Amino acid sequence: MTYMLLRGYFVIRYPDRPREGPEPDGNTVKFRPDAPALVEALPRVSGRPPHLDARGISVRLEAADALETRFGETHQELAGANAARDALLRLLGFTGVTYFHDPPNMVESADQDSLRGHVLTNGIDANGRSCSA
Repeated sequence: MTYMLLRGYFVIRYPDRPREGPEPDGNTVKFRPDAPALVEALPRVSGRPPHLDARGISVRLEAADALETRFGETHQELAGANAARDALLRLLGFTGVTYFHDPPNMVESADQDSLRGHVLTNGIDANGRSCSA
């Protein structure tokens, strides 16, 4: 399968709407592509269009099955889920990240709200997310 390189920004907090921002976890993070048209042109595995707006698209890491920080009305083993989330953000370069107590998965503050980066993607999954390696 062919992969496409997308350049843009990983985003963990919306400064203008911090309590409505993305909720990064151990295998999904928000990405704001430089060229949204490239995302629109990606193959759609399930036929569903990308869930893409001016703030970006969620990127789901392929072959990474992290515990969920939110799972319906509950969560999976929370210490492990939070450790996976924190490890992913650290690997992307985010530092000084703190979370609101309620809602607990929203970033309250960080040394940076977004960081330049890129993803390799091969399509859009059934939830409208980019599937990325």
